[in-house]
This record gives sequence, C-alpha cells and structure tokens, in this order.
Amino acid sequence: MDTLFYYPDPDLCNSSQVQLQGQEAKHAARVLRKKVGDTVFLANGLGCKATGEITSVSKQFVSISITDVEEKTSPKIKKVLGLGVIKKRDRFEFAIEKAVELGATTICLFDADHSERTRINKERVDAIVQSAFKQSGRWFLPEVITKESINDVLLHFADHVVVMAHEKKELSANDFRISNNALLLVGPEGGFSDSEVETVSNAGGRVVSLGPHRLRAETAVTAILSQFLFTA
Repeated sequence: MDTLFYYPDPDLCNSSQVQLQGQEAKHAARVLRKKVGDTVFLANGLGCKATGEITSVSKQFVSISITDVEEKTSPKIKKVLGLGVIKKRDRFEFAIEKAVELGATTICLFDADHSERTRINKERVDAIVQSAFKQSGRWFLPEVITKESINDVLLHFADHVVVMAHEKKELSANDFRISNNALLLVGPEGGFSDSEVETVSNAGGRVVSLGPHRLRAETAVTAILSQFLFTA
C-alpha cells in the first residue's frame, strides 16, 4: 500500500496546490526521501483523498500539485467504541490503534469503575489515531472524545443502540444484529462493575458475550468491532 499523508483541510478536494508541513513534511522529505516529480497520496479524514505530484521540497514544506481527487460519503451507520481507560499504556494504545483499523467512527474514552489510570495524554492518543488512519487507508478520521463515567457516555450517545461486552453473559448470535448507530462498550482490566452493567441494562442496552473465553480488554475491542466489519 502506498503511503498516505494526512492533510486535514476540508477543501482538499477543491484544491489545485497544497503544502505538507510539520511532521508530515518531515516524514515525506527525510524519512521517505520524496523528491520533485514523485507521486503522493493525501487524505483529509473527512472523506476526500487526493493524488498529487511534488513540485518542491524544502526542510519545512513539501509542495504538491493535485492531479486527481475522490470523495466518499460518511458511513450510514456510526460505530462508536466506548472504552474504559486501560491501565497498561501499551495495551491501551494497542486497543485504540485496532479500533481505528477496524472502523470505529468515534472513540469515546471514559473512567470506568475499574479503571486504575484516568489521566489520558490526548496528544499521544491523537497521534496514534492519525497513524492508524493512514496505515489502514481509511477515508474518515475517527473523532476522539473523553467522558468522566459510563453515565456520561450513555447520555452523550442516547440515540445509539448500546452493546456492552461482558464476560458473564451467555453467547447469542442475535446480539450483534443492528441497523442503527451503535455504541459498543468495552471495559478496562477487570471488566465492568455490577453497577455499570445495571446502568446499561436499565437504559435498554444489550449486554453481550464475546465468546466462551475471558478476553483482555484490548482483545475485546478487536472482537466486538470485528462483528461489524461489513456494516455499511
């Protein structure tokens, strides 16, 4: 797959000339050693991808002449991952990365009852999301938001079908059939508390099983999102 550069300009598909700056320019010029005349591919994370030819390269900028553009409409069904903050940073970052690759349209991070680490480095999370977005060739960059509790998450996504992964629930094949926007909830290490399960159940949410074995939180993220890979 050709390298995709992130160019967050809503007018990308209407532009004839653009300039990469900052880390994207450094990556193109210093890491990939792109030069004048090379073809590059851009995405703005808002449904536009562009093909262009490099016209100049400097230490700070890479100038590009746009030769072709393509646009897509946003997904009909939104898949929101609601993730209780995971204590171990490497597993937390792995979960976010895989959520992007597997098509989450929004990633909502919240302080669950069993979360032991509540401080989130938003800049680091955004960098992981952007990297996974480019690597996976997605059209839309997932939004990352934070909430203080599962109650706040449910309130924010009140118009979504709620699906909560829980290891004590018996498996049912019908649990993953949805035709509307979905909020997919995964807990931190230790899973969700009884109080959180009750809160979701009382709100009309589905509590579902991800199989007969106990999964790590980051594995549960991949398992639940993979159920909706072919959802339009």
